Amino acid sequence: MLARPIQRGGVYLAFAFLLLCFSTVSEAITVFDTTPFWNGTSTSGPIAAGPGLSRAFGQTFVAPATDTVLDSFSFFLESSLPVEYSGVVMQWDADRVIGPVLYRQTLLASSSLSPISGVNFVTGGLPLAAGDEYVTFIETPSGDANLRFGLVFDDRFAEGVLLGAPWGATFEQLSTLPWIDRFPNPSDAAFTAVFSAPGPQAVTEPSSLIFVAAGITGLIMTRMVRAAPARSSDSSRQHQSG
Repeated sequence: MLARPIQRGGVYLAFAFLLLCFSTVSEAITVFDTTPFWNGTSTSGPIAAGPGLSRAFGQTFVAPATDTVLDSFSFFLESSLPVEYSGVVMQWDADRVIGPVLYRQTLLASSSLSPISGVNFVTGGLPLAAGDEYVTFIETPSGDANLRFGLVFDDRFAEGVLLGAPWGATFEQLSTLPWIDRFPNPSDAAFTAVFSAPGPQAVTEPSSLIFVAAGITGLIMTRMVRAAPARSSDSSRQHQSG
């Protein structure tokens, strides 16, 4: 008669252990997102390299206090022509980029980006310094790119602003010349940025924890089931001796 309660207890313990595994692998994240304020059609002036042109536009931001790892960022881009462009992250100081390039991924759109499309850049986990200013920007070496990006009118993002690179600047000059606010009112790019908290290099995947939990659960239940007949036999002997 003792076998059923023991088996049920093992099942309850198993479920509790599985719930614990799921609860321990959840990660807190911070998301910057201006897209809810974008009308889906407004775009910037063209991004292109050359005299009288601006080869880069970027969105500044302040790194969060705790979730300091930049995992990805995205912009909405449009071009009527095939175009080569890069998503870049650098540190920001007052009115220009400073220091080395922290992240850069170059993409080639073999056909036009039409209609306007979201482009996501995955950094692989870029550590930033809490409270420091940075800029994510789109840059192109092409002089006839006609590349535009989604534009949010009015200053909807308190942690940063949208700025353009100096007219005619080369990539090397982006850190030596002040960037320019090209809009009559402070504006933002239609962009997102996803951050997570820094952690150990090796992180156990949820699927691995499930397998471990299942193994331990099976072991617990097997031992309990084996123990049940022995306890039941001892109880019968006590009744007989009585």
